[in-house]
Amino acid sequence: MSFSSAGFEIGFPDVAYDADQQTTFQDLIKDDGNSIFAGLTMADVFIYAMALGVKHNTPKPLTKRIPYMPPEAFSENMRWLMRSVAILDSEDLEIFIDHSKVVKIAETFANGGMQYLLKMINERVSGEDIESIFETALRKEIKNS
Repeated sequence: MSFSSAGFEIGFPDVAYDADQQTTFQDLIKDDGNSIFAGLTMADVFIYAMALGVKHNTPKPLTKRIPYMPPEAFSENMRWLMRSVAILDSEDLEIFIDHSKVVKIAETFANGGMQYLLKMINERVSGEDIESIFETALRKEIKNS
């Protein structure tokens, strides 16, 4: 996933990460050639972590919320992924209109998924990009289903 401006959406709040993850997020997007997220955005990292949090069903409340990512950082598709997670978690189709609740739920899954994201990064084959890592994980998941 890559960054694209989503434009203005009434009531969509800033998205946060946990204070203890601030350095991790910043290190992951450094364009120094060492990270699979180099050149991407914090929003990209957030969405990948959220997906892993959902996969492992590990929502983790934020201990200290740092609202660093503005709504414009998330594409329309990213916002719909966040809404889908909120609907799945709450089992309430109407939650998608409550942007604050959607973001809060997405934040908890991203926070819980960060440990799995870091594990995937540490276990990757040198030179493998994030899409390849997720494709391999998805294929493995499908095979085990």
